[in-house]
Amino acid sequence: MTASVWIAVIGGGLWSVTADPPASQPTWRDDLASSQPARQLVGLRHLADQRGALEPPIARLMELLRSDSEEVRLRSALVLGSLGRSAVAALTAALADPNEGVRGYAAWALGLSGNEAEAAVPALARLARDPQATVRRLAVESLGRIAAQPEVAVPVLAEALGDPSAEVRDAAVWALV
Repeated sequence: MTASVWIAVIGGGLWSVTADPPASQPTWRDDLASSQPARQLVGLRHLADQRGALEPPIARLMELLRSDSEEVRLRSALVLGSLGRSAVAALTAALADPNEGVRGYAAWALGLSGNEAEAAVPALARLARDPQATVRRLAVESLGRIAAQPEVAVPVLAEALGDPSAEVRDAAVWALV
């Protein structure tokens, strides 16, 4: 499609000039699809700002959760956590990821979902025994935030009170309060 622009020429009337329209601005979907972390962050920020007004591509957000960029992983987790029930299944599956960063961010995002992530409680309870202390802490914190299935969560949180990591023990105290 072309756009016509009318130009007034002094002493000579009107002339019509045809020009191609300016290149369209990339959309948030284009930004998310980009391989450049800076553009991915722009798309993630836009999704976060829209809170529920857009239909986010959960599969792409899960790919970004595995990014080499720490900031992209963090922002992906924030957006996924804000989606509530719609992202719980994908985040629960990510709790078994071989990468500890992915497991930790997935646990954290589930905690952001609150009670909507109740279905993830058994998987988070298993993750509370992860070899990595940071992952255990995030799983314990999320169990406290979700505050569901106490018959599953409370024994795990009580066990975490004896964890070798002070951070995990502190998280367990706060989760139980």
